[in-house]
Amino acid sequence: MNLQFSRQLYKEANHLINIEKNKPSDVISLGLSKNSKHFR
Repeated sequence: MNLQFSRQLYKEANHLINIEKNKPSDVISLGLSKNSKHFR
């Protein structure tokens, strides 16, 4: 088991969770705009 890798995953997951807690509407709108650009 790669400890460094799991730590990195844990950090990234925490970062995403914090973003969602702090600015849920911003994250959602950002994701939607990215997706709509991607699909067009």
